[in-house]
Amino acid sequence: MNNLADILRRHFGVVSSAQLQNIGLTHVQIRRLVAGGELTRLRQGWYSDEAANTFVASAVRAGGVLSGPAALQLHGVWTPPDQPVHVRLRRGEGFNPRTTAVPLSPVVLPHSRAVRLDRSVDRPGSALLTSIRVCPRDDAIVLADSALNLGLLSESEIEVIAKRAGERGEKVLRLVTPSAGSGTETLFRLWLVRNRIEFQAQVQIPSVGRVDFVIGERLVVEIDSKTHHMSSENYANDRRRDRALVEQGYLVIRLTYADVMYHLDDVCQDILALIRRDEHRRAPRVHWR
Repeated sequence: MNNLADILRRHFGVVSSAQLQNIGLTHVQIRRLVAGGELTRLRQGWYSDEAANTFVASAVRAGGVLSGPAALQLHGVWTPPDQPVHVRLRRGEGFNPRTTAVPLSPVVLPHSRAVRLDRSVDRPGSALLTSIRVCPRDDAIVLADSALNLGLLSESEIEVIAKRAGERGEKVLRLVTPSAGSGTETLFRLWLVRNRIEFQAQVQIPSVGRVDFVIGERLVVEIDSKTHHMSSENYANDRRRDRALVEQGYLVIRLTYADVMYHLDDVCQDILALIRRDEHRRAPRVHWR
């Protein structure tokens, strides 16, 4: 039964009868596991254990598989908060949300190659394709950046996925970059693009190290993630870096997770004010170029 525990763990507690048969279980053995309470039948051909992820079990019980941002999050991708839970369905299949514990959004992709429902949680590529087709553009870019940064998908794979998503995918692809260190960095970068502000990302500055963004010659913007900057060690190191930047003639603005996620247009008025006064153009004493 070690193989059973392993495959359930790898698929978030929900597997198909085909997957169970691939590890050597017969139909009779599967029925015995259900009768003994070790497995629960979600729908024809699909089973879960008691530790199954609620979103995954709900998606399968409703007639499809988990896809979109919720699936990418299970693969480790940084996702914006409050995303709908998407269920990818095969064309012509029924959708039964009344049997689930969470609200679900059904999705049917028009591409036959993306129809296979062979696992309870979509692979990163299929989940990103769903995301591009159903999510706002900026959210899809955040997800693509994160998947690329984590190494889950390569630039060439994302290009293929984006092309399959048509015009929406082309718009996403133009703004995907491997340099984004976090989703909040991507969202700030997109704000810069919308406001037509020239910048450099992930800039190496002598005696300081890499900073998130440099606008003009000397305006440094650092984005504090929700977790990385919370420890006392990281907090102290951030302030040391800020002092070193100021000593070298840089201006430093540090944005929190909440600033970027909920108040970006408001807090960035300070950045726009500095730019209007040309404060960003004055060369620092130690230049980064």
